[in-house]
Amino acid sequence: MNLAEFVEKINELKKRGYIKTKRRGDTGVGYTLEQELGLSENNISGPDLKNIELKAQRRGSSSKITLFTFDGDVWKIKPKHLILKYGYIDEKGRKALYCTVSNNPNPQGFYTAVLGNTFCLLHADGKLVEKCPI
Repeated sequence: MNLAEFVEKINELKKRGYIKTKRRGDTGVGYTLEQELGLSENNISGPDLKNIELKAQRRGSSSKITLFTFDGDVWKIKPKHLILKYGYIDEKGRKALYCTVSNNPNPQGFYTAVLGNTFCLLHADGKLVEKCPI
């Protein structure tokens, strides 16, 4: 499925409104989304659709969604250097970097933006941290 086909299918799903999950538990919503899009369930670290990893969540959930994990082919800075440069001391006295990111800079200075056909994780100091073609 290419991006145009995906956009068409996701818009069709949106028009349908509420869809009952096809599986109970934490994985039910993601599984249902994959099934409705005609995708095979996978439990691999790679993307569901070309270079796109689908994420789904129940409305009202307070759970966080991981959007960026280490991929040596994509990251512009090594995670260790990122933690040393932008991290903070956690409750165990270690350098850490766990944060929520949106299109506005967070307390650590990170924010997201779409630049052309690329979804980017940027820092307020002007550095491109990671990018993902869309």
